[in-house]
Amino acid sequence: MPVKDLQDNEKEYVVTVEMPGFKKEDIELEVQDNSIPITGYAGWKYDEKGKLYVCKERACETFYREIELPEEIKIDDVKANLTDGVLDILLPKKAPKEKRKVSIK
Repeated sequence: MPVKDLQDNEKEYVVTVEMPGFKKEDIELEVQDNSIPITGYAGWKYDEKGKLYVCKERACETFYREIELPEEIKIDDVKANLTDGVLDILLPKKAPKEKRKVSIK
């Protein structure tokens, strides 16, 4: 299961997912108002007939992961980039929530 970080930059979220060995063609990314389902498939197929393997250690990897977001995003403005096995997803918020500091007494 790929590990991820979710960063809140006030007006947008940035999701960073480690995906070593995956190509962009191997990844399906969907966006919904408050979640991002990610599906991926990578690896080697061992369906070759007539070959006798003594050992098979290279893996075929499939995963599904849904990342829940704390608030709604602008679906049409989402951007994603895969570089060196790291998937970065930029998710602009629909209406960023206001924040305020509270003094501690």
